[in-house]
Amino acid sequence: MKVGDLVKFESNFFSAAAKGYANPGIILEDASRPHDRPAQHFRVMWADQRITIEHTSYLEPLTSP
Repeated sequence: MKVGDLVKFESNFFSAAAKGYANPGIILEDASRPHDRPAQHFRVMWADQRITIEHTSYLEPLTSP
């Protein structure tokens, strides 16, 4: 995933939390720390204008590679 990709929040473990996300979201920037390589955290702006930092394991890309 990269800046500009459309994503949705996806988690089997946090299914209750997933209801709080206004999908889709757009990746604004790589928010990983220097030791996080490849990128593991992204700042995402959701459809309701809320911005969060999410781990890649909770993001499902909606745009084709």
